[in-house]
Amino acid sequence: MRWLDGAKKREKALQIVQEADEILSLAGELRARATVLSDQATHHLAPRQPSVSEDIIAPGWAMADEDTQLERDANLRELEYREMLRTALNYAPELPEAHERLTTFHQVNHKAAEQSRAPATASEWATLLLPA
Repeated sequence: MRWLDGAKKREKALQIVQEADEILSLAGELRARATVLSDQATHHLAPRQPSVSEDIIAPGWAMADEDTQLERDANLRELEYREMLRTALNYAPELPEAHERLTTFHQVNHKAAEQSRAPATASEWATLLLPA
């Protein structure tokens, strides 16, 4: 009967991984929308001269604010993704699907931090890549 308990835990862990994948997909959608808004806001605010009225640039500020909120939401979804994968590993500590996703997520973020020349952030992500 012990194997049955293990099988149920594995099944539950796989379900959590699937839910985590959906969360990561949502984070990607939020980040994509934020990028579009950021580009629009930058374009809208680019001709910022002292003579430009506030009414003209206010929509750009609103876009920038929404971009910031979407980025925050995406970051929270990514945190939720990581925590869900860790939860899956609590059910099935050797689950390759969860380990692979966590490793890939850490690698992608490490590379992004290096490319954006954020050494402290890159170092944090590199630490997460070290074996436990």
